[in-house]
Formats: sequence, C-alpha cells, structure tokens
Amino acid sequence: MYSEESNAKKSMRLIVFLLATTLVIPLAALYFPWRPEAETLGTWFQRSGSIMTILCISIDTKLFSIYVWLNSEDEPSVHVERFKAKYYYRYKAMSILAFLLTIMGTTIWGYGDLIV
Repeated sequence: MYSEESNAKKSMRLIVFLLATTLVIPLAALYFPWRPEAETLGTWFQRSGSIMTILCISIDTKLFSIYVWLNSEDEPSVHVERFKAKYYYRYKAMSILAFLLTIMGTTIWGYGDLIV
C-alpha cells in the first residue's frame, strides 16, 4: 500500500474518533457529575463549547492535510486517484460535519449558559 494513502487512512480514522468525541463533550458536560460546585450548569455547558471548537480546529487541520495530498499537482499517482475514488465522499462528509460542529461549538461557547 502506498505510504501516503496509509497515512491518509490513519488520519481519517483519527478524524472519525475526534468527531465522535466532539459530539460527546457537550452531552458529558450536561449529564455527568464532573462539574465543580461553584459552577452553574449553564457555565459548565458553555465551557464544553470551547473544547468542541478547539477539537474542530485540530480536525480541520488534519482534513486540510488530506485535502492538500488529494489535490497535489506534483506527483499525479494512480494511488491518489484510487484513494480519491474510494474515499472522497467520506472526506467531504467529514469536512461538512467538522464545519457544522465548529459552528455548534462556537455557538455553545458563546451562548451555552443561555441555551441550558
């Protein structure tokens, strides 16, 4: 297997894990008893939005590295074309989900105390 393709697959697996983690964070802030006594539930939920946003920025960085590799003009390769054909829609779906989660995290970060 082409090493860049292998790296891209590993990155995509990591991205899926991080996306799932990003979805769990606000739920954990609401339902698990990790909140300090001095914090209100709204403030604690609001803080989860900042963690979501930071994770989404790291996800976007990983997605951008895959994007650069997929659209590289330097070395057109059969491996890259095969990878594009097989995984492009997954990559696109992950990009859209990361974008939506970034918006959601930023909204929670800004207005989480008012939402809860």
